Amino acid sequence: KAPAGMKTLLRVVLAEWFRHYFSRNEWRFLQRDATAGGIDEKDFTTWDLPRIMREIDTLYQDVLKDAAQLKKIPVSVYRDFLSPGNQPAGRRPTLFDFVAFEALDFYASGERAASAPEDAFVLEADSPALGQADEFLGFKPETTDVDSPTLRAVRLYQELLAFHRGDADADVFLDADIHRLQLMKSLAAGESGPDRYIARLKEIAETHPASVLSSQADYLRAREIQGQGDLVQAYAVADRGRK
Repeated sequence: KAPAGMKTLLRVVLAEWFRHYFSRNEWRFLQRDATAGGIDEKDFTTWDLPRIMREIDTLYQDVLKDAAQLKKIPVSVYRDFLSPGNQPAGRRPTLFDFVAFEALDFYASGERAASAPEDAFVLEADSPALGQADEFLGFKPETTDVDSPTLRAVRLYQELLAFHRGDADADVFLDADIHRLQLMKSLAAGESGPDRYIARLKEIAETHPASVLSSQADYLRAREIQGQGDLVQAYAVADRGRK
């Protein structure tokens, strides 16, 4: 009975509460067989791991079906309902941006890994997933695992980037692109992932020197280079971002 916008947020809250319940009872879900004790569809405490993951996914997908409408609603309309973060409010300008990043947090979490099918979609590091933004936007993964959380994340980032591609404030697009690179690097299989990630961050930093996100890209690049053991280069990149 809630208004459309509030109904969206309530579904997101419900999805978050299912995730909260799972995190507190993860050991139970990982030990529970699909048929152990039977599943009561009305009692989520009887559900197995695939069932609760499917419920969370369904909630997010139901909300995102209304993406066109959500893109028209400023997130500021619900500022009294949401706790502010530590980043500029303009980075999540619409209700779509807010919901998309909540869903992406779920798809990136790895919570569904234990319930993955045998034909699970594998993201290759040398694919357009870690390419430049335009290359990524044209990426069309082929897989029979149509419910893959990784595939969902790819498509959601594509929609986010396409939505903000021509924004007057380029930082919204750059922020989404940097988040895209972080997630794709963590999910991609293959030795080329870290080097392609570093290359993309360098391009962002050098192409948008006037943006604060140039420094963010330098920070992330320096951290990755440091992890590879090149401390001299890591310091030089971090110092560039500081300046």
